[in-house]
Amino acid sequence: MRRDFLKLCGQAGLGLAVPVSWPTLLQGESKEPDPYEGPYYVVFNASGGWDTTYLMDPKGVNGINRLYKEDDILTHGKHKFSPTAKQIEKGMSNEDFYKAYGDQLLVFNGLDYSINNHSP
Repeated sequence: MRRDFLKLCGQAGLGLAVPVSWPTLLQGESKEPDPYEGPYYVVFNASGGWDTTYLMDPKGVNGINRLYKEDDILTHGKHKFSPTAKQIEKGMSNEDFYKAYGDQLLVFNGLDYSINNHSP
């Protein structure tokens, strides 16, 4: 009797250890959900020290940015960007980035993130 009891306990435990979901087997194939149409929310987290004038919005003026002069600044459509291909060691340069994605970008100038970052 004891031996039968241990066999039953082993069989009951095996039922819990096997990764089988009975509802999944009974449902059949699942349907791909419809694509999400929106709305989309864009969240900016400007923590730390952002200085966009070094990469994506150079000014070409000595007082603001001393790395690039006005003649060094490149453009792609309405986008202004700093030339980084000569200095880059790994990753994507600005020239390659704008060549690949420049037509898909939306520039949002005038975002005041100082209210959540540093006191003015």
